[in-house]
Amino acid sequence: MVLLPFKSAKNVVGGMSDSLLGSACSAYAIILDFPCLGILQKTIHLKNTDSVLSLKYRVLTYAHTTDDAIPYEEVAETVLAAGDVAQIVLNYAYARVVIEAIRVTDDCPYQLDYVGVP
Repeated sequence: MVLLPFKSAKNVVGGMSDSLLGSACSAYAIILDFPCLGILQKTIHLKNTDSVLSLKYRVLTYAHTTDDAIPYEEVAETVLAAGDVAQIVLNYAYARVVIEAIRVTDDCPYQLDYVGVP
């Protein structure tokens, strides 16, 4: 199982941006934990970089940063076929955006790019 820890995002004018690589595993794992208080416009591109395998992902949003915050399933479980790219655009105010991924059959590599600006 490969888990990507959230790493500090690179600053862009008034916001943040970054790119991550990883592999979807046999259980849902967080591939992006994006603290986004004060960030209104968020765009996320998730690419399945495998040429054969599919992966599944879902997007959870939170209106508060505490451990007991209520998750809202913004994007329900969605299959991302080999080579496909999903664009996730979130323009509401959130405290946190979490993307989770799981493999469909074997471990499946992905690339995740994101940007957020106030």
